[in-house]
Amino acid sequence: MKVLVTGAGGFLGKRVCELLTKKKYQWVIIDRKSNNLLSKVTVGRYSNDRFDVIIHMAGITSLNKRRIHGTYNDNVIMAKNMAKIFNNAGANKMIFVSSNAVNYRVDSFARSKRRAEEILIKEVPNLLILRPKLIVGEGSPEVKLMHTWLKRLPFIPYLIYPGWQFDPVNVDQLAERVAAAVDSKEIGVITVSGNKVGIREFLLRQRDGI
Repeated sequence: MKVLVTGAGGFLGKRVCELLTKKKYQWVIIDRKSNNLLSKVTVGRYSNDRFDVIIHMAGITSLNKRRIHGTYNDNVIMAKNMAKIFNNAGANKMIFVSSNAVNYRVDSFARSKRRAEEILIKEVPNLLILRPKLIVGEGSPEVKLMHTWLKRLPFIPYLIYPGWQFDPVNVDQLAERVAAAVDSKEIGVITVSGNKVGIREFLLRQRDGI
């Protein structure tokens, strides 16, 4: 099994690649330092190889300072290029890690993920879209931002209604979900979430653990 991976250097991607190694898969990464996913040159380079599965996890968030054309355009261009690589390389399946934010947010990140899904659904025959909810765990950009605000405004948890809950997903669980999908036949759109926890309690644990 030969797998092409984007986003391998991210806090999710590193974990996914470790699991692929344990499964003894041969995996190749499109490294951000040496290959630009926005470039036609990169598309040509990887189109000449053969891959069984492509895992597309690379993405630009509003927190990422490496934006070239802006969050929306960068993510959309990457989706178009990955669709070209998929079809040119004769891959059997693509796994795209999107975001559950497509269901309720209207910022450039959510809109770009929504548009990327539309492009891949149209261009990629065997596509599995995973929409994780808030990803927590060591290295999570969202949790880091949360810590920043909790340091400045430690009273924030007490502004949350005690009964409100949400279901974040742990990054290790998400990585296992991605790796398990490589040799499965499942396609379609799947929301990935964890156990329900109280939002106030979660924020208090995060604040007290800083």
